[in-house]
Amino acid sequence: MELLSVSPQQLIFYAPYNGPQRRTVTLLNPTHLVVLFKVRSNAYRHYRLKPNAGKVEPYATIEIRICLQCFDFDEDQEYNHYLNIQSFFKPDNSFNGETPLAIFRTVSRDQVYTKCLPIKLENKPLFLTKCGPEAPCLKQMILERGHRLKPVCPKCAVPSISKTCRRRGIKCMFIIIVCLLAVFILAYLLLKDIGEMVKNAYQNQCIHLDISQDSYLNSSSSSCICSSSEFCNTPDSCISPEISGVNLT
Repeated sequence: MELLSVSPQQLIFYAPYNGPQRRTVTLLNPTHLVVLFKVRSNAYRHYRLKPNAGKVEPYATIEIRICLQCFDFDEDQEYNHYLNIQSFFKPDNSFNGETPLAIFRTVSRDQVYTKCLPIKLENKPLFLTKCGPEAPCLKQMILERGHRLKPVCPKCAVPSISKTCRRRGIKCMFIIIVCLLAVFILAYLLLKDIGEMVKNAYQNQCIHLDISQDSYLNSSSSSCICSSSEFCNTPDSCISPEISGVNLT
């Protein structure tokens, strides 16, 4: 029984082997439980695995980067290289800070499931144009890599986000928050200025009305002559200038 689905089913490296070559292996957890895994190679001097141990969340995937170091390749020698992928369900009594390798030491072998991933070392280089059973081309290789495993349940999957993506996301969120704060501050200042302008206009209009009323009262009072030396208290005591020269008997 296999707890994890592995893609691809075989790793192929091509000559020459005078430089490092990199491949990617995808592990899929089709169960509803957390699965811990450990990857080892029988030729550990030639391969570097990252990560070599970890956990896969339910219905999620994880990628393992495999790097083949440069070495002296002998065409007459047969290389039996393979990766050993061990996996088991995460026990309930495990601590959160405990590493998968530490949990592996406490689990019995009966609970561990093993998957062998063979590695093939080609003695011929990879051709870019010619395709065939003996000479694979780059296009065919790209198509094979395109059929990678994907999460079974997209809603339940927990995507693995790199540190660079997280940093970029944090920077974008910070920039968005700063821009929103700047917009709110500018809107507040504009509203404040508009309120002061409306207030000043209203006060100026009130002052203008008061001045017009005072000028109207002064003009009306100067157009009449009182019949007595006392202050004019009533409109009856006020005589217009046209009839002021007529004697009232």
